[in-house]
Amino acid sequence: MFLLTAGAFAAAVLRRYSISILLIAMALGCLDSELHAPPQLPTEFSQHSYCFSGVTTEVRRFEPTQTLIVKIDSCNGHAIRPFRVKVSVPSSVPTVDERWRIHFPAKLDNIEYDPDLPDEIDYNSSLRRSGVIGQALVSPDSLRIIQPEPGLLNTIRRQHEKITLLIAASALTDKTQGFLNAALTGDRSMLTAETREIFSITGLSHILALSGLHVGIIALIISLVLLPLRLTGLNNLRTILTIILLWMFAIMTGLSPSVVRAVIMASVLLISAMLQRVRAPFNSLCLAALLILFFTPQAIYSIGFQLSFLAVISI
Repeated sequence: MFLLTAGAFAAAVLRRYSISILLIAMALGCLDSELHAPPQLPTEFSQHSYCFSGVTTEVRRFEPTQTLIVKIDSCNGHAIRPFRVKVSVPSSVPTVDERWRIHFPAKLDNIEYDPDLPDEIDYNSSLRRSGVIGQALVSPDSLRIIQPEPGLLNTIRRQHEKITLLIAASALTDKTQGFLNAALTGDRSMLTAETREIFSITGLSHILALSGLHVGIIALIISLVLLPLRLTGLNNLRTILTIILLWMFAIMTGLSPSVVRAVIMASVLLISAMLQRVRAPFNSLCLAALLILFFTPQAIYSIGFQLSFLAVISI
């Protein structure tokens, strides 16, 4: 950061302002990455058992086990700097949902690659890149579910559970329920093996992954539903409500890079139309990348982030 800042200052003195701005941006990127770097797991956490408390940010169910990504913020009742760990529960009971606060006693180990066989697949590599620094095996008897974590963002995120229940209770066929749930919430657990195989064979598996296509369809549906506002001269209100609903959809589906990228680009497009400004899709794409990397610098290592932006740039 020091060298980049010094280079930016030297470029500014030489009136190379474009180079100076680029170097300043790179220095700010280094600072942002440093601020978002995950902490080191304290050695005492792996030597003794402590009672941890945290909020589940992701739940993966592989019957009869559950894998939880938990953001821990308390140890033995004392607040600590938050960090993320992978918690394996060898039972489907109690059922843990996203954005619930849980308590559990455990020893935490570093989430490292320690293969038992040559060329063994490192299943934890993606977790390490996303900032998960520890792992633990927790007995289902010692796991306590406290309550849903309060807050607007957590409440919106939990709405996908209600949508899944509504779809499951509908009169639609199992295949239709699975596809609709995957398209609306990003949860593919309801998809039958036959449906997965059909999409894989036909090369259409990408349709099951939330992306700009889904955001565009949802934006179109919202615009049609809010069409009466435009007919009554409240087009700006229609635009604002569309943007709010799109961001609620992004939060509900977990703020994946592909969805966030599409929602940012759609928001810029709608705002530019509302303000009667010239639309610049490439600038919107760059803004989406900057915003995502500002809040989650580790997203640059995500294959979803890379493919989403490369695909849109190619188009």
